[in-house]
Amino acid sequence: MSNDSRAIGLHHKTAQQIQDETLAAIHGWFDKLQARDDIDAIVARTPLQAGIHSEILLEYEPSRIVFDVMPSWEPDDEDGLRAEGRNGPLSPDAIHESLAPVLREAVLERIARLAGKPHLDHHFRFRAQFPTTEGRLRLTLVDHTDEAKQQGLRERVAQYVDQEVLNGTQPTGRLHISLLCRHLLDERLFPESDYAWLIAVFTRVLALNAGQESLAEQRGAIIHALRRWSEEQYLPRYFDVSQNAFRTNTYTLKPGATLDPDDRGIDLLLYAATLILRFEPGYARPLGLTFLELARDAGSARAETMLASGSGAIPADRARLATDHVICAANDVLATVTVEIRQESSAAYIQALDFIASLLRAGFPAGYRIELKSRARHYLPIKGLAKSDTHRFFANAAQHPEAHDALESYAHAAIQPYEWYTDADAEKACLSGTYTAFALGLADSSRFSLLRHYMDLVDDEHQSVQDRYTTVFLEQYGLTPDTLATTVSCLCVCTDGFKLPAGFAIEDAHLLALLADALAALPEHLRAHVRERLFGSDKKLAALARKAEEPKKSLLLRLLAQ
Repeated sequence: MSNDSRAIGLHHKTAQQIQDETLAAIHGWFDKLQARDDIDAIVARTPLQAGIHSEILLEYEPSRIVFDVMPSWEPDDEDGLRAEGRNGPLSPDAIHESLAPVLREAVLERIARLAGKPHLDHHFRFRAQFPTTEGRLRLTLVDHTDEAKQQGLRERVAQYVDQEVLNGTQPTGRLHISLLCRHLLDERLFPESDYAWLIAVFTRVLALNAGQESLAEQRGAIIHALRRWSEEQYLPRYFDVSQNAFRTNTYTLKPGATLDPDDRGIDLLLYAATLILRFEPGYARPLGLTFLELARDAGSARAETMLASGSGAIPADRARLATDHVICAANDVLATVTVEIRQESSAAYIQALDFIASLLRAGFPAGYRIELKSRARHYLPIKGLAKSDTHRFFANAAQHPEAHDALESYAHAAIQPYEWYTDADAEKACLSGTYTAFALGLADSSRFSLLRHYMDLVDDEHQSVQDRYTTVFLEQYGLTPDTLATTVSCLCVCTDGFKLPAGFAIEDAHLLALLADALAALPEHLRAHVRERLFGSDKKLAALARKAEEPKKSLLLRLLAQ
């Protein structure tokens, strides 16, 4: 919402007053826009931006005029008259017939002054909203298209896709992809869509960013654009869209509407649903299910199959397992593995673990969840972990030493950067493979290398469950020459929420020397990070060194100097 507003005095105005005030506000907004000296720099950041503003909503309110420069689209926000809000002195007809033409002429004149400049996008819509004698009236004053800007943008989009995406080798930039997704799905720019090609482009963007910190953000940009396309352009072809009291879209199949066999837009809708279900937070996943269900209701047999058994990308014989010990089934669309333990035994968990590891190696999403049917109810002795079926499955498996090799094999398949279990959100979020690495790290020192591998891939900006685990690890093993390397690996990714076990202290001079050697091998920022986790601030460490006797004093000072 723009801060640009003008006081307009009393609510009851003559038509001329309302016209004069609105014209003054329009010219004031354009004057401020033309006076900006940062427009060229903003557009120069990427070849995929043709202008700054694509839509403006002028809202005439009882005491001011407000400009919304980023109005969101909702079904109830379309042009028209709605019996809501405070009434005004003019009738809807008076606004349409007398006021709107004058305002429209003024807006067109100001747009003409900006021809060839980057202040406005290739398509620019100027809308207005007024209180009338019959309710709130919203109308479009100008819907302007700059053909020259559009053609230039089409050419730059095509060049970017060819050079940086389809034939690119490097991760793509955040701003580029956010704009690219919006442009590719803009029917004004590309009225004839090749939906299979669009899916290939989006899939290639994800592949270029695989294993990178940029992956989640790039994927989020794709999902956001696909959601808007689905809700604003595609679904209204087959459904009447309204909103309930919670401002959530509701869909009613139009009478006689059925899916056109030649409509491949349904494939893009199903692709959007799959991305949402696999990768969005738990609160957003019902939207993915809604898209699948709407596709099914419109007549998509593929949507019905996907809801029942997945995309079909994984062969049926690898997506299901049934033995005397366990029944497993995988749905890659829902990113869910169902596990029914028929006999509580190491054999059951080994078979289930091998099944899931095989799925992951075949391309099943590493960010997934388990739905478990089992009489056993074990959880790891670590506070803060989600009490989920996924957690319970791995904790149950860890109760069987015979299954530990299978657990480690699974972990190596599951642990991937920036892939999290999907049934643990917010502060309980954790990397896939977390429960296995944690369980084996507490079970056997021979598994410490797995734990270190896991910690190397933890992103401490997006999860913190390693804090309490490291505390439990130190409580169980203590800090010794044998545990030092693993402890340091854990501490490197512990957050400010980490707490040492009660009474923890490093008194042994030999251990301090080993710790100093271990920290010396770390990058400088991690040395300070680990030092702070073990000793608190450098001020506290200096005070500890002053009180210590040799050789401990020299070793503490060595740590402080690192």
